[in-house]
Amino acid sequence: GYSARYGDGDVQWLTAGDGIQHSEMFPLLNKEDFNPIDFFQIWINLKSENKRVTPNFSMFWKDQIPKVIEYNHNKYKTEIEIIAGAYKNHKAPNPPPNSWANEKSNFVNIWKIKLDEKAKFTLPEVEKGILRNIYFYDGKQICINGENIDNRSMIEIKSNSSVEILSKKGFNQILLLQARPINEPIAKYGPFVMNTKEEIQAAFNDYQKTGFGAWKWDNDGPVHGKKYKKLAIGNLKN
Repeated sequence: GYSARYGDGDVQWLTAGDGIQHSEMFPLLNKEDFNPIDFFQIWINLKSENKRVTPNFSMFWKDQIPKVIEYNHNKYKTEIEIIAGAYKNHKAPNPPPNSWANEKSNFVNIWKIKLDEKAKFTLPEVEKGILRNIYFYDGKQICINGENIDNRSMIEIKSNSSVEILSKKGFNQILLLQARPINEPIAKYGPFVMNTKEEIQAAFNDYQKTGFGAWKWDNDGPVHGKKYKKLAIGNLKN
């Protein structure tokens, strides 16, 4: 029975856990022009002991998400949006209770970093064993530790040292995904991610028997009318 209409920087965080049905709808509100969509869908695995936890639905509205603005010595701006984790003294909203991101020692960081042309940003060093990927998803060119990187690139950072990022050409946007790996076996099929093939089959059986709960809506693709309005329905955790 949960539902939300959101956008423009809001974040919806679902924990699938013991199973959910969900419908993602993108209504064409503008019938005379384009209806552009620009968003990330990020999957975070659960430890084996949490694979069957109660599902969770949380909304982080954009004004709840910290946005840190910094300037380098030439006054070029960098904005760091902290969706998960922390940067300096700024902390993201609390993740769902059973998420891998909920344990601080896992150092799960999800940041959107926006850099004006010629802006510089230092990605802080991390403990050994923490994995970091940078996704350069919008812009012209950045420079990472002296190496030029073009748009639409994924950069895997092999070092735990600090990383210097320079916005070399134009306004550039990158996504940081960082975490300690769970280091458990993965079995996956369709939307299901478990640890063994037997658990995947059990998930199929559960869905065929129960549908993961009753569907509360009148159709498979519920929307909330044509009026531009954000909302959240249900007993939300955040």
